[in-house]
Amino acid sequence: MSIKIHDDEFKKLSKDQQANQEAIKTKQAELADTRNELEVLETQMEEVQEILKEFLCPYCKAPMTIHDYGSELVWHEGKDCEVEHETIIYDCGLEIYDGKETRLCRKMRDEQ
Repeated sequence: MSIKIHDDEFKKLSKDQQANQEAIKTKQAELADTRNELEVLETQMEEVQEILKEFLCPYCKAPMTIHDYGSELVWHEGKDCEVEHETIIYDCGLEIYDGKETRLCRKMRDEQ
């Protein structure tokens, strides 16, 4: 082969290598961006799971069906006072009234 042919092939290969290196750098940058997005999504999922715990039975993870507040007037020290009450009921039967379990979760009842 002549030197010119080799020289032309070398120039072509050099151009291809440069183009490939640029493509690789572009893909590496895209991959880094995607990894960053994934980290953000993972953090958001962890936060959502923490929030979700508040709406699930602590024993069996059944969903909350009722979260209600009520009030009543009671006579205290010679005057009417309004007392607030909180009721939480889960699909499994767990009932919590003013922070106290008044009915057990189905899972807990089955284990007894």
